[in-house]
Amino acid sequence: MVRSYTVTVNDGQLDLHVKDLGGVDANAVINALEVALAVVVPDTTPPTPNPSTWATPPAAAGSTAISMTATTAVDPSGVQYFFHCLTTGGHDSGWQASATYQDTGLSPNTTYSYQVMTRDSRRRRIKVPTRSR
Repeated sequence: MVRSYTVTVNDGQLDLHVKDLGGVDANAVINALEVALAVVVPDTTPPTPNPSTWATPPAAAGSTAISMTATTAVDPSGVQYFFHCLTTGGHDSGWQASATYQDTGLSPNTTYSYQVMTRDSRRRRIKVPTRSR
């Protein structure tokens, strides 16, 4: 019976130490052990476009709603969008998969300003763009 083991990786070399096998053949234990290593490449590139742009700028969608669509962003790991209202009384979207957002429950005859941001699935954000009214 294997009671403890240690696996360490140093400078690309895998060292396996098996202790107190309780009479079990160490070679049999090591032969039955399957080791899988994954190389993790850091994601240092934010989604494009960077900064985000508007496919359809914020515009009235009735007297108490504003609808907007960001330019579709691209990143190999996937993209999320965040629509931020810069005006008191408006609402942020929260991070979402859709490039379209509609802010509802707004006050009539009021100007609202928004920014759109994107991030990849590893949560790397783009530069914050200029606002749009």
